Amino acid sequence: MPRQSYPDVYAQTGVLDCIRAKTILEQKSTTGKKIAYFFMETEDTVNIDNPLDFFVAEALMNRRLGNK
Repeated sequence: MPRQSYPDVYAQTGVLDCIRAKTILEQKSTTGKKIAYFFMETEDTVNIDNPLDFFVAEALMNRRLGNK
């Protein structure tokens, strides 16, 4: 089957994590029992792990803002 025929799949990006200290301490968990979702387009996410990633993210942002 072509991938376009499969249902949508979502992945956690770690862009935004809001966790109560109480959840971590009492439940030994970073997700707890309630999870909310914030959907982002793929082109709006850049994983920055090193200086080159930051350079790419900065170039993409400048392009989006119309800067040279």
